[in-house]
This record gives sequence, structure tokens and C-alpha cells, in this order.
Amino acid sequence: MLLMAATVSTVLFNSCDTDDENYNTRYAVAIVTLKNAETEGGKWFMQLSDSSVIYPQNMPENKYGDKERRAYIRFNDYRPLQTNGIIREYSAEILTIDTILTKSLSPMIPDSQGNINEGNKKEYGADPVEIVNSWETCAEDGYLTLRIRTRFSHDGLHRLSLVHRTDANEPYLLEFYHNANGDVNGVVGDALVAFRLDDVFNEPEKPYEITLKWNSFSGEKTTKFKYTPRKK
Repeated sequence: MLLMAATVSTVLFNSCDTDDENYNTRYAVAIVTLKNAETEGGKWFMQLSDSSVIYPQNMPENKYGDKERRAYIRFNDYRPLQTNGIIREYSAEILTIDTILTKSLSPMIPDSQGNINEGNKKEYGADPVEIVNSWETCAEDGYLTLRIRTRFSHDGLHRLSLVHRTDANEPYLLEFYHNANGDVNGVVGDALVAFRLDDVFNEPEKPYEITLKWNSFSGEKTTKFKYTPRKK
């Protein structure tokens, strides 16, 4: 699993400004979805939000393969191109790309007594983790992207899983699980992980709330996200 260093927290989402008036010294960061061209002969692009995309000025080819994934980018020279229906198109010079661990939802695992929750804990782990309240933690473009905080070392391999609890009364309840594999005494640091939801949460076409539940260092916590089903 790709763990991003805690120094990520020093990067600002808003454009960074300095005393230098040179435009090229200013940049912004964002989380996007790396997508290949939708039509033959088209250009690959980065989905910036549910309603806006970026075409890289300086990267004619997608070097990250056919598999769609989320990524953390740093960019400048951000210019509007046109509005195609409800989608706003921009171009930008991409300075850096760091791909994010991108996963699918995990299946529910019952224990020998048929208890889903205990079965999930045994299969996926029950180690504590914090979900960081930041702009990086968001539900958009068919993904739930989470910035997490826990203890880890450079030698530790952590497993992160997200389960859709279809057995619960809430139709859009997700549970996040963390298995530290014994790596519980390292330094506190952050990581980013994204889970694709649109294969399951694809209707209705209007926004609705999804609920996330997880085991934090201070006990069980929940939060809600406004989620707009992905168009395509």
C-alpha cells in the first residue's frame, strides 16, 4: 500500500503565493481521477470534480495505464477552455502526480454465528484509525476518498477496507476497517486511500447522504457525506 508522508499536510489546497510576482511560482493542489479518452482519438483527462475536468498541457499521454485511479496533483497555468453541457473544461500544466491507493468495496464476511460485524472485524481488522476532517476527505466522481491518520512504520503493511453494510436499516451505510498487522507502535502519520462506489451507489440520479462508520482511537465514530451519483 502506498502511504503518503505526513508532510503532505504542509501543502495547501489554495494556490500558493509568494513575494515573487512570477506566475509560474504559484500553484494549486487537488485530488483528481485519472481517466483515459472517452472516444477514439480523444485526449486523456483528469476529473477535478463532478462537473469539471482538466486536460494536461504538458502530458499528451497517460502513463498510468488503463486502470482508472485517483491521484494527488500539483499544477499551475490553470485556464478555462469551454463548457460542454454541464461539464466545465480547463487546461493546466501538471507539475507533479502522486497516485493514491484506489480500491473497490470489500464483501461482507459473517462469522460462524452469522454476525456480520464481528466477521468483518476478524477478516479486515479492528485497529483504530482517524478520518481527518480536511478537503481531501470527500465523496465525488463516484469515489469516497479518505485522508486517514494512524501509527505506522516504514516496514509496516497496513490493510484498509471499506464495506457496504447492506444488512443494516440504512441503505447507504459504509464501514471502514483498518488492519495494522501488528504495526501499532510507529510514528503518527497520514495516508490517502480512495474507494470506488459507483458500481453500487449508482441511483437515484439526485444527491443523497452516505454514512461512514469507523473505529477511532476514542471509540466508534460516524460522519455523513453528500454524494452525487456518477454520470458515467
